[in-house]
Amino acid sequence: MSTAEAPATIWNAIDQSYALDVARAVERVRVAEDQLARRRQASCGPSPLLREITRLIAEADHRNEAITPGDLASELQVTTAAISKALEKLETARVITTQRNPADSRSKLLVPLRRIDPSEGLDATAVAVHRIATDLSAEQSAVVSDFLEKVADLITRECRD
Repeated sequence: MSTAEAPATIWNAIDQSYALDVARAVERVRVAEDQLARRRQASCGPSPLLREITRLIAEADHRNEAITPGDLASELQVTTAAISKALEKLETARVITTQRNPADSRSKLLVPLRRIDPSEGLDATAVAVHRIATDLSAEQSAVVSDFLEKVADLITRECRD
């Protein structure tokens, strides 16, 4: 079998299985998430600086690393005053919160608010997803959750490996 034939054979095999339905559903979710992000950006319009700050805070959180306003100013090469003003907007919008830095009482740690943490309030999409998920049995929920975690890991690794 030539290299050119291999992908076609794989897709023909997938085309015959339930896995194609799942792959299509995941792609629909990815497209819908992209569209939602664009709609939110258009209607809420965070500046490029706010988006970059949010991204850096979320990435640090995913790595279980602490990040401070000074770290952001250094990374983004902007003044601490610009960072402070941006952080105020993000706190007001309930995108991030701050915690006391145990290593340095003069600085604070920046933490993203979790969209699905009930103590921090759920966004409308998280509430709707929760409502849909209540129709699943415990076993179905475990299968779906495991599958989506694997998809999220795959997407996270994309263009990094």
